[in-house]
Amino acid sequence: MHRDRRPLDGLRPVALDEVGDVEVRRRRAAGEVDLRSFKRHRCSFRLLASLRRPSRVRRSPRRRPWPQPPYRCPRRYPETGGRPDRTGAEIRPFGEAGAVAAARRFREQGVTAIGVCFLHSYADPAHEPAMREVLRREHPEAVVSLSREALREYREYERAVTTPVDAAVKPTMRRYIDRIARRPEPPGPPPSSVEREVETAVARTARSPMIRDAHDFRAGVRDRRPRKLVGRSCSAPAHPIVRDFPIETMRPGDVSFHDDVHLPRAAPAAGCRPEAAPSRSSTGCDPPAPPRGAAARAAGTEAGGGAGVPPIPVRRADPEGRNRRTPMARSARRPPEEATMATVTLAQARAHVSLKQGLAGEGLGSVPEVLDATGGIYGTAPTCYLSCAARIPSFRLADLDRELYAERGAVRLRAMRGMTYIEPLPLLPALLACTGEPRDRTLRRISKHAGMTEAQTLELADRIEAALAGRPPMTVQEIRRALGGDLPGGSGALQMTVALLARYGRIVRATVRGSWRSDLYSYARWSDWLGAPAEEMDPAEARVEVARRYLRAYGPATAADLAWWSGWTKRDTLSALAALGEETTPVSLDGGDALVLTDELDALTSLAPEDGRGVWLLPVWDCYFMGYATGPEGRVRQVRPRDYPRVYDGSGNATSVVVRDGTAAGVWELDADAGVVTVAPFDDGLPWDEVAARIEALGRAIGVDLRMERAPAPGPLSEGPRNTFLSPISLRS
Repeated sequence: MHRDRRPLDGLRPVALDEVGDVEVRRRRAAGEVDLRSFKRHRCSFRLLASLRRPSRVRRSPRRRPWPQPPYRCPRRYPETGGRPDRTGAEIRPFGEAGAVAAARRFREQGVTAIGVCFLHSYADPAHEPAMREVLRREHPEAVVSLSREALREYREYERAVTTPVDAAVKPTMRRYIDRIARRPEPPGPPPSSVEREVETAVARTARSPMIRDAHDFRAGVRDRRPRKLVGRSCSAPAHPIVRDFPIETMRPGDVSFHDDVHLPRAAPAAGCRPEAAPSRSSTGCDPPAPPRGAAARAAGTEAGGGAGVPPIPVRRADPEGRNRRTPMARSARRPPEEATMATVTLAQARAHVSLKQGLAGEGLGSVPEVLDATGGIYGTAPTCYLSCAARIPSFRLADLDRELYAERGAVRLRAMRGMTYIEPLPLLPALLACTGEPRDRTLRRISKHAGMTEAQTLELADRIEAALAGRPPMTVQEIRRALGGDLPGGSGALQMTVALLARYGRIVRATVRGSWRSDLYSYARWSDWLGAPAEEMDPAEARVEVARRYLRAYGPATAADLAWWSGWTKRDTLSALAALGEETTPVSLDGGDALVLTDELDALTSLAPEDGRGVWLLPVWDCYFMGYATGPEGRVRQVRPRDYPRVYDGSGNATSVVVRDGTAAGVWELDADAGVVTVAPFDDGLPWDEVAARIEALGRAIGVDLRMERAPAPGPLSEGPRNTFLSPISLRS
């Protein structure tokens, strides 16, 4: 609808009584009629409800115009007489008879939520209240909303959409408010009055205009838990104050301020009742169980970016009850021994992680040591073999095969972010419980894409497990032959159902058919291959265990690093770190905040940069380059910002990297069939004799005589075709 209400020259005004509204819209699109002239005639509800706000599409000669959506408005709706114009002047009086007929029809049809939206009611709202009175008289059970009250807007579309929604939600909100009104009030003064008293006192005595004038603060009332009794839901949590200043040390009249608004929040204990009179604080969010220890403080600093003001007691009451003002410094937030965080340089962090993961010094001694030191390696071939070869000086291909297939101390499974990892047996229950998407979501997704119902998917899963019972491992094609030709779903239904069984911990990737570079898996029942079914574990406890192992392998690290590596939400990540308690300690890493296991702090701070010296050849998706958050800021310890596009693609996938002193110094590519390793350095500082020694050791590990070839410095991975990171040199040559 145009704002200009004057008729267009050369266009004939057409009333709705003459032709149907669909025909009018067709004629208007063809330029034959002026739809704006309906403003001077009786406007149908059908025409009003057919209005819409289509998204604007950039016009171009090659793009087709935006298609008109299908007409879905009901054809038979009661209409009432009466009409004001856009200035509010009444053209026709309100039609009482039509309004009564419409109200009775709504009552007969069982309509209980009614939105009244009359044309130009923003200018003259008299007709809408008249319609409400008719509805109250003829249909008293109905919930009525008026557009002049829901949204006093001159555009018909906004009012016509908002008013029915307002009517629909009113019954639910009315029941909710009634339940609140029926709650028994706690003894003592009303909490809301205490909240207002606190806010008024703070606003009057504040020196900051943000508090005094803009009222940019929140006050809340809590019990000793500290659970919220009253307060605004958008305000800051109270547990930072309780964390640093225990309730046992507080007295009536104490006032504290803080701004740690992004700390993790856990659910309060169920079925609890307030134990004492409410205490006052400048907070008001739903109360969590207060985390403890250095990890909770570090998690709060990490989430808030270090910009929050810590809890500061601005007024303390003495034992006699007299208030005394005791301004305290920022360092009063922590005990004296923890007031200053240890400072760690990026060189120390690189050396620390390199030593732990066998990428410095003398390396590691066995495959289980590699799995423990890295938190698991990528299970895709040949990455898994090359990751072990880089960390174990005496590694041979048979060593990993023996651990996977003979001793069965580790298995392949989809874990963090849905990627395939090789993980040790003791960690499997935790990984199944807290990594990947929830099992019910996996079932819905696979059933949808496989063209089956959930019941059919579960039935097919039972058939697959029964076919594997007591048999040697089978590939997907062998399972298909064992089941016969009567399979539900599409062509990929069997493969996706096998993946579902692996997600549920009912089958396992047992062996691999082919060479050490093959990914043709064969599957076996979990209990047949590992001797017992997969154990169940609480997801929260599982996340704590996985977070501990992550920090053991990659610390010092941030909460953002753990969230990216694990695929968890920010809330789950911060909760897991907070649950570690005193096991972790915050450190300052290159000016930012990070966490390290407490028992590793002394070893970390005592390292020298030269402790991490050495040259290493790490494959695609190696865990050293995939353990931290994406972006140059998250992976700055391993990759210089200018080299980031040459190491990672747009999705964060790391290519095969030549590592010098813990930092990316070039890329490399293995052609085992030709016996060639091609190396492309980033600059002229690469020690080629050490690179040649690493290539010779790699050849012994895979049983191939390898020679080295040099290539010019590579460009960004984005310059090559798709998946250039898998072959960073040949795919761009």
